[in-house]
Amino acid sequence: MIKIDSYRIERSDENLSGITLRKFQSDVLRSTSPLIVLDAPTGSGKTLAYLAKALKENFGSTVIVYPTNALIFDQLSSIQRLLSALGKKSVLKTPIPDEIFEDTGSGDVSLYVVNGETLNTLAKNSNTTEGRTWLSVLRKDDSPQRVFLTNPEVLYFLFLLRFSKSNELVDSILKPNERHMLVLDEFHLYYGYSLVTIYFMLMYIRNRIDQFIFSSATTTVLPDFLGEPERISAAPSPYGDTIQHELEFSFQGMSGSTLSTDDIRELSGLVERAYEQSGKRGKADVVVILNSVLTAYWLARELENKYPGLVSEIHGLVPQGERPKPQELRSLVVGTSAVEVGVDFDTGFLIFEANNVGSFIQRLGRGGRHSPCRVIAVIPSLLCESFRRQLGDGETISRVQLLDSVRNTFSSLPLYSDFLSTQGANLVLLSVLASWVFKAYDKITIKECVDSLTRSLREDRYILPEGLVSRRDELLRTLQREDFGGIIRALGKQMSVRSTLSTLPAFFDLRERSGFDFISLDDLSKVMFSIKSRKEVKRLAKERGKKLPLRFSEYEKIVIVNKVLDRSEKTCISVDKDEYSSEPRPLYSFWVQTLNNSEPYKELLKSQPAFLVDERSDWRLAGLRVCRGGYLILGGDALVAWSANR
Repeated sequence: MIKIDSYRIERSDENLSGITLRKFQSDVLRSTSPLIVLDAPTGSGKTLAYLAKALKENFGSTVIVYPTNALIFDQLSSIQRLLSALGKKSVLKTPIPDEIFEDTGSGDVSLYVVNGETLNTLAKNSNTTEGRTWLSVLRKDDSPQRVFLTNPEVLYFLFLLRFSKSNELVDSILKPNERHMLVLDEFHLYYGYSLVTIYFMLMYIRNRIDQFIFSSATTTVLPDFLGEPERISAAPSPYGDTIQHELEFSFQGMSGSTLSTDDIRELSGLVERAYEQSGKRGKADVVVILNSVLTAYWLARELENKYPGLVSEIHGLVPQGERPKPQELRSLVVGTSAVEVGVDFDTGFLIFEANNVGSFIQRLGRGGRHSPCRVIAVIPSLLCESFRRQLGDGETISRVQLLDSVRNTFSSLPLYSDFLSTQGANLVLLSVLASWVFKAYDKITIKECVDSLTRSLREDRYILPEGLVSRRDELLRTLQREDFGGIIRALGKQMSVRSTLSTLPAFFDLRERSGFDFISLDDLSKVMFSIKSRKEVKRLAKERGKKLPLRFSEYEKIVIVNKVLDRSEKTCISVDKDEYSSEPRPLYSFWVQTLNNSEPYKELLKSQPAFLVDERSDWRLAGLRVCRGGYLILGGDALVAWSANR
């Protein structure tokens, strides 16, 4: 057990509307750089830094991009309170389903929560399309400043003009005669495929944005087209504001890169020991945060058998409206990343799973927010010895030393920032352009799509941003490769910020409960599942009293989980290894070896890009173990692995 000193950050002498700013907040406010990279921990006041900057510089629109919808809703009330404290009247212009409804009045700052749920509610209320409704609300808005809270998917679809067939919607958000700010929060969560799609989007809107802020918990290397950033950090100080109390920290290893249902018994024993050591206050005595919804589900079942009535669950299988509020938490809280937002708990014992820098830092920040806390991090066993050496032999270290040890231990996981300049990235960009064609013409063949793209590029019908103009010839040469047509079709049909197969939309149709969430390709080995069309799933969900979330409406096929297995299956895929070892190709001739029905795998994986590597060096890249050795990276991640391999 190592003691981690309480963490304080430096104050400034600057006062804003009665609020004493912290040093990093003042630095952001005073910065004249159009590009800022901000490193500040959870709970330190990053949102205040954004808002103070927006108000002082009189930005017309401030767009804050959060990685999850839950974080958007979590931040909304915080932003409303901060604006009020800064002497500004805020008016919510978009309805929040089942909670708050929009205010039709006027104020100093208009607030927009823009995600699938709010867009759907807007469209239903006005009986028209999402884009037209959004445009109508914006046209009526006479507030001098606007703040948009959104996610990368919505921003990406806006870039693709999915919500409107003209630039009118973009012009209504980023008005040509005003200055605007874009904030990308938790930027360390983007890598590889998602990182390059975000960069392509930024190339298209770069000239419309006057101030960029990238908030990241890890070292961020930005591409040259954005320019040289000013880096601002929340500096520690022995006399500053306390944002995390003293921790008693330890860690232990897990057999794989993530916990699985095979680890439930050992994990349950760890929680039981922690509970017996806790003060047993009766509310959030032990909080457990895991990666997989299935592992959380089984752990909760195991603990409920031993401690009936003492377990609260916060994950995708528990509907938002049924999740406990902070004052309703029971002694043992088990959840996934859903615990990390919207629930401000005071726990004496925190156990979390982490296999990358971002999740480690984010989850560590949930402990000690209100009082001292004991923390156990569960990390891959192969990293334990390195982490032990990094921490050293001291009985007490600072939080800065702990985080440096984390960064050094997990430094082997790359961002793949060089992917932007590769042929694999060209395929991603062509898939973006192809998605426009597929949306315009439902029954177009891939040959017709490629011909259309070729003509448009040759005739300059596509306006490529400055950073991409030099790639026109490269893009045309890539289009001439017939074997790449299948990849462009597979990705273009499912184009989004995230790689295909990185997360899969799923409806959990279990005996005791049902609900929508995402499931990883790895987790499919832990369940019995089938693949159904969106229409079939919508009908099934209605029978179960559930509603298809709008964020699932872009998917043609959805996984139906019928049963969670007691133990994971040993699943592998049989392919002609020579066919996928030199460059990615669409997956056609293959067989998935599994104890259960292999047909759902075939339906899910057919035509997806595939690339063979010797071993899985990065657990984040989706794929399957090859039966005769090697690992097959699948979906958009196959392009990332190919580019890295070259």
